[in-house]
Amino acid sequence: MAVISNIYRALTEFLVCAPKRWGEVMFKFLGGIHPNDGKRLAMDSAIEQMPIPKTLVVPMGQHIGAPCTPCVKPGDTVKKGQLIGTSEAFMHADIHSPTSGTVKKVAPMPHSGMGSCMAVVIESDGEDTWADGLPLSRDWQQMDPDEILSAIQKAGIVGMGGATFPAHIKLKPAKPVDVLILNGAECEPYLTADYRLMLEEPEKIVTGTEILKKLLSVKNAYIGIEDNKPEAIKKMKEAVKGHDGIEVAALRTKYPQGAEKMLIKSITDREVPTGGLPMDVGAAVQNGRRDEGHTTHRAYHDRIGRCGEVTEKHPCKDRHDIPRDDSICRRFQGRAFKTPGGRPDDGYGAVDTRRASDERLIRHTRTHEEAH
Repeated sequence: MAVISNIYRALTEFLVCAPKRWGEVMFKFLGGIHPNDGKRLAMDSAIEQMPIPKTLVVPMGQHIGAPCTPCVKPGDTVKKGQLIGTSEAFMHADIHSPTSGTVKKVAPMPHSGMGSCMAVVIESDGEDTWADGLPLSRDWQQMDPDEILSAIQKAGIVGMGGATFPAHIKLKPAKPVDVLILNGAECEPYLTADYRLMLEEPEKIVTGTEILKKLLSVKNAYIGIEDNKPEAIKKMKEAVKGHDGIEVAALRTKYPQGAEKMLIKSITDREVPTGGLPMDVGAAVQNGRRDEGHTTHRAYHDRIGRCGEVTEKHPCKDRHDIPRDDSICRRFQGRAFKTPGGRPDDGYGAVDTRRASDERLIRHTRTHEEAH
């Protein structure tokens, strides 16, 4: 019966016109699955600013491509937003200090993806003082595309997907594009950080979209949002009023709606060829928060931070380099747990309190917190 049901669903999608919701055609692609999204756990909780821990570990490998080389040494005083790692390699993204303090160590440290990676260990001074000249104040409307691209590169923006691809490279496609898509689908179960940003800071996402339109020289942009987020669709529609060439596209809720090839098919009906890239069909896809409408706006103000989440309670704004166990232990005090890094569908085991090594690590973190 399950097979017959799946065949019937596929035929229905293929033969029947998409339904109209919110007064417009739903965007869709053929196929997909419908897992329990689990978003009710965190979707109604506002984003929380996480406190700065005493010690921050800043790995020099935070992106696909060549790891950065530290440009600070033990004993140096650093400020928030100061450049602390860079590389001469083409494929890299600059790394900046997440807060002000003193460099305690520059040495290989454990890394969830690489096993071990060179890192800068910073002891916070608690002042969170900006480096000279930051936050930045610039009018992007007075800047040409090359200046915008340079600003994004200097800010070290990368995608927050599996590849952590440097944004300044992705935003200089080798082929012309005529459509920009902002990915707000957030189709993976449990994730709600994109959703909360669309509710709380929609204007910044729209401003980032305008910046990307100018950079890519495109006239049309879509912000794709799955229809299980009606409040986000409403908020974003209000935010795009008066912005010519930006449309909110309501997407059928199903996995993997947020995959860029599916997103392009749903919104433009263009099919990226096997082994191809979005630019092969004249499209550019950026994430609503990752590499990113929201972060592109931030590139004109500061160079750190991102919105992540610990789903049980609510999304949280972390500095890039707060130790994972530090953030998690604030929420799961005294409980055994296992948490994946990355997305729930294809993430990796990052912290497991059932493993003795992680138990020692987390007990140390709690003791460290209590002492301070």
